[in-house]
Amino acid sequence: MRRAFVFDQNKCLACNTCTVACKDWNQVNPGPVRWRTAKVHETGREPVFFPLAMSCNHCANPICAGQCPTGSILKRPDDGVVYVNRETCSACKACVDVCPYNAPQIADDIQEPDVIKDWRSRHPMQKCSFCMDRLENGKDPVCVESCPVFAVEAGDYDALMEKYKDKGVAQLNQGDFPYAYRERGRTDTNPSFLIVKRRPMKFTEDIG
Repeated sequence: MRRAFVFDQNKCLACNTCTVACKDWNQVNPGPVRWRTAKVHETGREPVFFPLAMSCNHCANPICAGQCPTGSILKRPDDGVVYVNRETCSACKACVDVCPYNAPQIADDIQEPDVIKDWRSRHPMQKCSFCMDRLENGKDPVCVESCPVFAVEAGDYDALMEKYKDKGVAQLNQGDFPYAYRERGRTDTNPSFLIVKRRPMKFTEDIG
């Protein structure tokens, strides 16, 4: 099994319910670190607005793991979930520098004020864990459960592709979704993130 997220741009309201629920469930203190972000990209042509709610994409080829000098970024063999061992992370930021999606993040002293004695560094990297604790109890990730318009879904990559094949679904890629990538970000990570692409909204009534 390869766990993946699917995100429907046509349903998303950019309400940030998923980002708030993510911080709350994972006890991420207020501050710059967000395991999940929700943004709206604007263009000058129809469709004008492209919402995007995204976290770590749990890539099939996670370059963050390959760059980690302490082996602290791991990939579960049974479902492909990529997670970090915060106890061994040295906070060298190698993963931060190479991730195309800005998923790995480092907190500051205000956001993470308490020193954990078992940690190797004061502020080890943190990111979305696909809510592994919820998966163990047969629950969806909290972002999926909290979305009021069902714009986020989680499941097996191939099953999701089949389910949404007639709705314009595509794997995250730089050609269709350039705003999801950092500048000059790598494109060979094979992300476990699918998007139902935004359709044009045709306004036929003259309300002027």
